[in-house]
Amino acid sequence: MFEVDHFPTSPIVSLRTSQPRQLASACQQDGYVVRAIMPPTIPAGKERVRVCLHAGNTEEQIDGLVRTIQVWLDDHLQNNAKL
Repeated sequence: MFEVDHFPTSPIVSLRTSQPRQLASACQQDGYVVRAIMPPTIPAGKERVRVCLHAGNTEEQIDGLVRTIQVWLDDHLQNNAKL
């Protein structure tokens, strides 16, 4: 349901999920600037959420983003378990 792609020389982290719009929306609602990357920009099946970290991000901001992602994942795993 979720996979992280990152290259050490890039500030961009790709969060691959089958529900990129929903994950991006949850992050955006919490004040994080992320983007869902969808076809035709990338091939179908390669959808992702793009996160760009920079030197100006504080540890608190990064921790908050991670918490937001974790809550989203937990919610979706619980919902899928009920099906």
